[in-house]
Amino acid sequence: MTIASELNAAYSRQADNEAEELWFPRPSALGGCLREMAFLISGARKEPRSPESMRVLELGNQRGAELARRAKEIWPTSEAEKEVEIPFRGGSMRGHIDLWLPDERTIVDFKTAGAYSMGLVVSGEKQDEGYALQLNAYRHGIHAMLGIPLADIRTLLVYEAKDSDARKSVTAGMLVEQEIPYSQELEDAYNARLGQIAAIMASATNPEDVPGMPKEKGKPHWRCRCAPDGRPMYCSIGPTRGNCK
Repeated sequence: MTIASELNAAYSRQADNEAEELWFPRPSALGGCLREMAFLISGARKEPRSPESMRVLELGNQRGAELARRAKEIWPTSEAEKEVEIPFRGGSMRGHIDLWLPDERTIVDFKTAGAYSMGLVVSGEKQDEGYALQLNAYRHGIHAMLGIPLADIRTLLVYEAKDSDARKSVTAGMLVEQEIPYSQELEDAYNARLGQIAAIMASATNPEDVPGMPKEKGKPHWRCRCAPDGRPMYCSIGPTRGNCK
């Protein structure tokens, strides 16, 4: 027995428990793979995260919580982990906003990023539709709760670099913010995605018939790649289902 092995086993047990949770639309999943969603809706079990992935996720959550705590010192009226109910299918889905600044009418979502990804943020090349849809869902939650017009609610991504790379002008710990402005194009994409998810939930469609992630430069999306042993490197629902080509 080693300390490391026992800790890894504890994280594995936590990952197994999380993999058993029933799937339901949540803001952070709106930009995900529709085929993956279809499998989860049909009752497929998620592939448990590795202990390493669990700890990386944990570190990101801890950093976000600390940044929100610091923000409270600057903006005393700010609220961390603000729960919102987002209209969906005649009901709602629940989400938690990392930081809500009511005086600024601003939603903030904290993300950690490696040097390569952070370099894309710094250069303005990183535009993640999934994050944009997630923030727009939070925008709708605030609108439903407080009645603030959608166009008057700002949404910001605040990235924190995990490591350094002088070639990309990235220093570990640096913060870079990226605004996701409200637009009709974003609203249309958001409503279209909600409609796609609702259609999958209302049907008995074979998940294999649901389109997966789009190809990137003619190749399968990075989330659809599998390791040499057939296990998924990123997709959460298993090697066969995740190998969307």
